[in-house]
Amino acid sequence: MRAPGGTSLHVIARASGVSARDVFELNQHYVRGVTPPGRPSHVRIPEGHARLFESNFARVSRGAQQAP
Repeated sequence: MRAPGGTSLHVIARASGVSARDVFELNQHYVRGVTPPGRPSHVRIPEGHARLFESNFARVSRGAQQAP
């Protein structure tokens, strides 16, 4: 999946409907827990969760940006 630069792996997990631990384990190359800023990046999510990610990501990421 592709995610915008600077996206937290926690947001990716929430949008995918999986645990943050699962997403962190699949994306250990993002040592700071976010995708690199400034460009879209490929992220790995557990198999079978791509559709859920695609349908939820915009809503979940907007909510994360609005959180205090």
